[in-house]
Amino acid sequence: MKFEKYLESLKRETSKDISRSAVTYLIKKYAWMSFGPISMILNFVVTKLVDIIIYNTQLAVYFKYIDFRVDEQGQDFHNAIIKNMNAQENGTEQDRINAEKNLKAAFAHLVKLSNV
Repeated sequence: MKFEKYLESLKRETSKDISRSAVTYLIKKYAWMSFGPISMILNFVVTKLVDIIIYNTQLAVYFKYIDFRVDEQGQDFHNAIIKNMNAQENGTEQDRINAEKNLKAAFAHLVKLSNV
């Protein structure tokens, strides 16, 4: 999947989930919002607001930042895999140890759950 399609899919699904959750919350809190045209208007307004937030604010920038970081870290991990394979086949004992440490570090950096 290309980056743009993935990013669009991520935004669309996030928008749907947030809209659905917000509408459900509002209807539970204010039962009168579930009746007739009020429900349709509520769905429309919440969906539009969430779309504005996801597509036009810092949240949209955040999505791009996540994908950029994952792509960069994924490439670092991929390079570490190749270097480790080469070291295991052709390197000295110290080369193998260093390559394995680098591979573990690249993997840890890829899967780290942090915004740093």
